[in-house]
Amino acid sequence: MSSFLRTILFAGVSGFLTSWIGLFIGILSSSFMKSKERRFKGTVLGILGGFTLGIVFFDLLPDSFEAGSIYIAITGIAVGLIISVYLDGKLSHYEVPTLEDKSNSFLKASIFMSIGIGIHNLPSGIALGSLISATPVVGLQLAIALILHGIPEGLTLGIFF
Repeated sequence: MSSFLRTILFAGVSGFLTSWIGLFIGILSSSFMKSKERRFKGTVLGILGGFTLGIVFFDLLPDSFEAGSIYIAITGIAVGLIISVYLDGKLSHYEVPTLEDKSNSFLKASIFMSIGIGIHNLPSGIALGSLISATPVVGLQLAIALILHGIPEGLTLGIFF
């Protein structure tokens, strides 16, 4: 097997495992939560949102500014916001549960979060793969950051579902 093919295979497997390890740890952690009250879920989701934003703003965005340009990063952020607003408009047509039926109260949020995670894992995997093929040590550091970024995502999905 050639060195190039080995690098490609390693980058692909790393990207796949990075996404699934973080999500799996988060979803598994959510199953150990005893309280299923709405207030507790809201508190945990607020903490997780802050943690995720912290990782994005203090680790991932500065790396993207250094690796590429600020214009590419801002374009990616703008495209993500446009897609989010579009999907939010499309999901608002689905039936929202009433106050009496709270069994699916997080349904819209869980669908939105699942779609968002699926969309955002694609460029994350591309960035990780290209970074691993260029500089493997820095790529593995990004893989660790993406695993840590995936844990609150998985925990959030576990709480929603």
